[in-house]
Amino acid sequence: MSEKLRQLVSFGIRRTGSAGEERTRDWIAAALEPAGYRLRSIAFSADTIADPAVAIKLSSETYEGFLQWMPPISLPAPLEGSVRLSLPDDARPGDCVVRAMPGPFSAYWTDTLEAEVVAAARQGAAAYLMCTETPSGSIFAYNRSIRSFDLAIPVILYARRDHDLILAAARQKHQARLSLSATRTSVAGVSLIGARPGKGAGLVISTPMTGWFGSVAERAPGIILARQLAEAYARAPFPVWIVASSGHEIGHLGMQQVLGALAPSPEEVRLWIHLGASLGATAQDEDYPLKSLHFRMATPGIEDLVDEAFGSMGLSPLDPAQMRNGETGDVLSAGYKDVLGLTGVAATFHTPADDGAAVNTDRLGLYEMALRSIIDRRFGQT
Repeated sequence: MSEKLRQLVSFGIRRTGSAGEERTRDWIAAALEPAGYRLRSIAFSADTIADPAVAIKLSSETYEGFLQWMPPISLPAPLEGSVRLSLPDDARPGDCVVRAMPGPFSAYWTDTLEAEVVAAARQGAAAYLMCTETPSGSIFAYNRSIRSFDLAIPVILYARRDHDLILAAARQKHQARLSLSATRTSVAGVSLIGARPGKGAGLVISTPMTGWFGSVAERAPGIILARQLAEAYARAPFPVWIVASSGHEIGHLGMQQVLGALAPSPEEVRLWIHLGASLGATAQDEDYPLKSLHFRMATPGIEDLVDEAFGSMGLSPLDPAQMRNGETGDVLSAGYKDVLGLTGVAATFHTPADDGAAVNTDRLGLYEMALRSIIDRRFGQT
């Protein structure tokens, strides 16, 4: 597994439509096709903004920023000039409004954050600046659908480590120099599904390929496990489908397309396993104030199998309602009955600091053993 991880690290940024996504997809296909899987793909495209570069200069210090998705497609590019920083309660037209408290450390953009941005836009703010309470102190980007309406004004994300200085400047209504450049473009995300025939209802294993920044500890464990299991069950007597979805960070666009067009029907599936974020990402637990968190969700028909297989690994159980925001929730909403979803959160989750160092390949091996036990017992292979 260590070599597979090294290869995935080498693919670079893994955002939807990136070269890193394409390399990841080709790497998965290179294992599936020789193992006898019939490969199909499905693509989507969407207007977006590529390669944003954001800088906030205060006095002699310059702070890096990143655009929260989806910025206004009408965003002027480039944009550079002097702006006043202010707090939401004391903003005037043309200001850059700074959120006083760091945002929540959660994967998805929230209705509360949306309402705050709308309120700032109504005040005439030029942009909304914020950070997130991430343990790594880095810039943190939220998942948000690219197909929902654009944000009312640009939301500029900066690193948690820079918050105190930027907040102090906003309280004193200091001037800052904002530099923002971006290129309007259209991204193409491509999801992959490999299928092997067999008798009876079968097995689906799915995992997202994409995420913010390098997303190595977030995405690589699921990708590695999906490939390992695909090879392990390439000669199974039951049908097997492997799904590698694009567009995770911009509204699960790839998974929704797969479910609508390429996935087997619920009646054809005996077990669906979704491999989500940060599986086995425990290697940096002593480096940050927050240890990694790991979760499992099993529908009632397979709860006992999952409890027995993962019982000693310390994964906190979730009920299906608690998984509704992720791609496991998409699978459940599509009517699949017996579903196992695995997910987690590491300190570098959704940040540029996620270079894969958090992945514990020994622990990932335990995940594989547990999953194989569940599959074998579910399909009567033991």
